[in-house]
Amino acid sequence: MRWRAFPLNPDIPPEGVPLDRYAAERLMDVGAMQRRLKQAALEAGLPYNGIHTIYNTQLAQELNAWAYTVHAGNAFHELVFAANFVDGKNISDPKVLETIAVFTGLDGKTTANVMKKRSFVEVVDRDWAVARERNISVAPTLMLGQDRLVGVRPYDAMARFLEKHGVKKRASVA
Repeated sequence: MRWRAFPLNPDIPPEGVPLDRYAAERLMDVGAMQRRLKQAALEAGLPYNGIHTIYNTQLAQELNAWAYTVHAGNAFHELVFAANFVDGKNISDPKVLETIAVFTGLDGKTTANVMKKRSFVEVVDRDWAVARERNISVAPTLMLGQDRLVGVRPYDAMARFLEKHGVKKRASVA
């Protein structure tokens, strides 16, 4: 399995955009969107307190790409998710991201250097190019070959999708 970054909000400024304005510009129903997100989080067993501001995710994705190279990607990803969807923090703010990285166990000085140098911008740019090439417009999208499972789905739906493609369940390790 390979996780890829997805261009959630590439045009959003670092300070973010209020959700009401973001939705109005795109003719979206904010209430319906919040209900869908809350229901998806509930079904997936994820915490969700609603969002009020949409932030640019590129720097967080770049830092996450680096975190995967030092075996901290999953933990970092989960904490960024919680910072955004549970705590309402600005996940484009380098100080917020550095705090999350340190809490994950990563070195703060190295983290700051990775962000300053934008060391993983090309990795994220390649992932975004793949999303465009494959016409992926929703996160998450699980792809196997040309077949895809789109959106947050219950575990059973993902398991059936994987089994359909011959992916065998791993034996549990005691």
